[in-house]
Amino acid sequence: MAKKIEIGDRVRFLSAVGGGIVSRVEGQLVFVEDEDGFEVPTMTSDVVVVEPRAAERKTVGEQPKPQSTNEIREVETDDDYDYDDAAADDDNPRFALAFTQPHGSNSGSVELHVINDSNLFALFGIAQILPSGEAQPLHCGTVEPNTKTSLGKIDPRRADGATWRCQVLMLSKQKAYKPLAPIDVEIKIKATKLVRESSYTTNDYFDEPAIVNQLIKNEFDAKLAALTASDLHAKEQPAPKRRESKPNAQGIVEVDLHIEELLDSTAGLAAGDMLAVQLAHVRHVMDENLRHKGRRIVFIHGVGVGTLKSELRRLIERNYPKVRYQDASFREYGYGATLVQI
Repeated sequence: MAKKIEIGDRVRFLSAVGGGIVSRVEGQLVFVEDEDGFEVPTMTSDVVVVEPRAAERKTVGEQPKPQSTNEIREVETDDDYDYDDAAADDDNPRFALAFTQPHGSNSGSVELHVINDSNLFALFGIAQILPSGEAQPLHCGTVEPNTKTSLGKIDPRRADGATWRCQVLMLSKQKAYKPLAPIDVEIKIKATKLVRESSYTTNDYFDEPAIVNQLIKNEFDAKLAALTASDLHAKEQPAPKRRESKPNAQGIVEVDLHIEELLDSTAGLAAGDMLAVQLAHVRHVMDENLRHKGRRIVFIHGVGVGTLKSELRRLIERNYPKVRYQDASFREYGYGATLVQI
């Protein structure tokens, strides 16, 4: 009869290379802490015990107690959260799941983070959906306002194809706030995306590139994400034109954001829809030129009521924090253009 797998057993994977020490056993699922220090969830049928737990070993000295990643780590931040921050939009909080690639790591692992971009506290839970339909807890805890927390490393190869269920509840401990419905979403983990360097982009939250999945989007982000090519097609509109951005004789990329330059027709589109199309084109041009250090881009937005100009600059500040911008030459463009330098 096979020995029952227990915490502290050293095991080897049957269907993959490697193994480690069992840190948790929950039903038919065991969590194996490998030599890189992160847990690998796997079925009990997929491992074999190669060395019993510490109590049964004929060696001297105690084995260190495995650490569980189900316990949230301390938040490391120099900035205290501020409930009275007048600039914060309490009615539109953000909560995100993010992946970064640890510096100097050759293990192929990626680091998982949760980000609370709001003046509210966030209660969260992340679980993996098992073939039986049950949810196996992976992480849970509380994230303080305006902080991000590392949940440790994961192996993309072991997590590939997994479905994670993410639940978030936002609340305040002190002042009155606008209640937000609990968030309950599922995301699919794809190893190809996590190991591909081009998947990691500049962002608001890390100095290094990251993959940021917004579980709670603010009102503008949600509307922009909802405006897909299929939505445009449903409104009998063509997809936005994608002109290749090339520098002119002065080495400047000129991008005309007037809606008639981006769409053949605007019939059936509200002002908010057209703004989303224009900003989506800004992101397309920025991403296309990010690798060209020193490149100058002039976005021609016109004067109007200033909505496109202000939203364009907010987008640059939020998504491309290392990029500089200013008013473009008045002599050439009047008051209706913004110069961006990569």
